[in-house]
Amino acid sequence: MFKPVTEICQTVTGVSAPVLFLDTCILLDIIRLPYRYTLDLQSCAAAKNIIDNSSVENRKVWLATSETVHGEWEANAQSVQSELDAEISNVEKTRSRIFSIASDLLNKPYDPGHNTEMINLGSALLSMSEKLLNTCEIASVEEKHSYAGMYRVRKNIPPAKRGKPEAQDCEIFETFLALGHALRQNGFNDRICFVTSNTNDYCLTKKCLVQNDLDKIEAEFVTNLQWAGAIADGRA
Repeated sequence: MFKPVTEICQTVTGVSAPVLFLDTCILLDIIRLPYRYTLDLQSCAAAKNIIDNSSVENRKVWLATSETVHGEWEANAQSVQSELDAEISNVEKTRSRIFSIASDLLNKPYDPGHNTEMINLGSALLSMSEKLLNTCEIASVEEKHSYAGMYRVRKNIPPAKRGKPEAQDCEIFETFLALGHALRQNGFNDRICFVTSNTNDYCLTKKCLVQNDLDKIEAEFVTNLQWAGAIADGRA
């Protein structure tokens, strides 16, 4: 399941296409979509588009991530789905009370419509998120990635900051940088993108705090799935 950066590099350079390296939050945001109002509703369609464009038969993009992201997803995906299921249940309870009160108050029946709990949306979104993860080339974490990540923590280099070490985020980012560096060293000339919605740790207002790192490997900072999807099908 997990591959050395060198092996992923060999695979990717065999068929040139943009590389999208996915952070944990991007994957979990798919499950959060119905109740996280800052997320664009087109994120689910974008995820499907990205998966379609990464198929072996129709390769327009490479998806990559790290062993650390895989572990974080495994640890958190079910609880995020449970949060969504609880939100949907609360919505249904509120709707039921609204229609019951309206019927009594206005003396006429109201049809509450479809019960959204019956859709099993949480399960469907979890499956979509997992499919996106499993489509990725997953880089194993090497000691040098962990050491480089801990250096960021000690020096408060983003995504780490004083009082907020973010050790796993640093390890993820260093794995991405290692992959990007290996690709460029092997003559890869297509786009390399780090895809994360975690702008709190990677940005200050509109300034990307890791731009110098990205510039060294000619990489881009992408903050949502719609943008990533546009890159995948050549619209951006």
